[in-house]
Amino acid sequence: MNTTETLQLIAIGGILGAMGQLLRVVIGKKKMNDTAKQTVTENKDIQQRNATIAQVNAALPQVNAVLGERNAAPSPVLQEEPLKEIPWFSNQYLVISLLIGAAAGILSALFVQELKEKDLQKEFYAAVIAAGYAGADFIDGFMGKFINPSAGK
Repeated sequence: MNTTETLQLIAIGGILGAMGQLLRVVIGKKKMNDTAKQTVTENKDIQQRNATIAQVNAALPQVNAVLGERNAAPSPVLQEEPLKEIPWFSNQYLVISLLIGAAAGILSALFVQELKEKDLQKEFYAAVIAAGYAGADFIDGFMGKFINPSAGK
């Protein structure tokens, strides 16, 4: 394989790897939106409970005044429940994720190039996209297998 073919393989691997990671991002974004919708609903319930607690707390001085006349202990103030955090989307995390996918795609393209050479184009593209989807898991496995083969044994 000459330099031009190697550079083409690197470019294809990077693009397909980023595409694989983008698939993962889309799935994660869907889950994040579902969680956010559920959190918003839960926060509305919490706000209603907190409004009731605020009304009770506002009435407590009058209750304590009446109870104080009867020598009773003052009523404790009720604590409001904090709202839940809504998940957010990070552009920085997206860029890092796509770069990891591209790196995984490049590494996998270099190591499964024999599929491309044997006219197994579909299998080659699928393997590189899958490696991009796996991203960090693929790079971790690559490092463990090829950089330090005695690790984990």
